[in-house]
Amino acid sequence: MQTSISPHKSGKINLNRKKLKQGLRKIFSFVMPDLIWYIDILFCYLIHHSVPLLFIIVSL
Repeated sequence: MQTSISPHKSGKINLNRKKLKQGLRKIFSFVMPDLIWYIDILFCYLIHHSVPLLFIIVSL
């Protein structure tokens, strides 16, 4: 059994999908640069603090 979507509903779905894509683009264009910086800083912090721990563990 196939169900068909009426034209006005499919148009509404496409419009909602376009709005969703535009909203996601705006969010990613504002958030992504900051998010990349935060991830980079976190990664450097973790490496900086894990290296001395590795030396302590290896020396035991």
